[in-house]
Amino acid sequence: MRLYKHRAIGMLLGLTLATTALAASETVITTTIYPDGSRQVDAKIVPREVPEALMSFAEADANGDGCVDAKEARDAGVLNIRPFAKTRKNCLSEAEYNEAVTAPTHAAN
Repeated sequence: MRLYKHRAIGMLLGLTLATTALAASETVITTTIYPDGSRQVDAKIVPREVPEALMSFAEADANGDGCVDAKEARDAGVLNIRPFAKTRKNCLSEAEYNEAVTAPTHAAN
């Protein structure tokens, strides 16, 4: 039982680390607990609908401060801004935002 739990955690960690900037899919983890106390954990990658066009920098910068923060980036479909935020921590300039939205997605499925 313990080995199975570690394998599921390892798989989840691997999926998390493999995710790139765009939210192309989501991971759904379901745990079923049976009356005898045994458990079954299932992980499934579900593709998300890809928007026809990504937001421009001006559209993504909702508060107009010249910086796309993590929340604004998530709203625009960019999951992880850390690899791209080089000028300011947790903030994307226009060039960094454009780099993030054009980064290739990870084909995990």
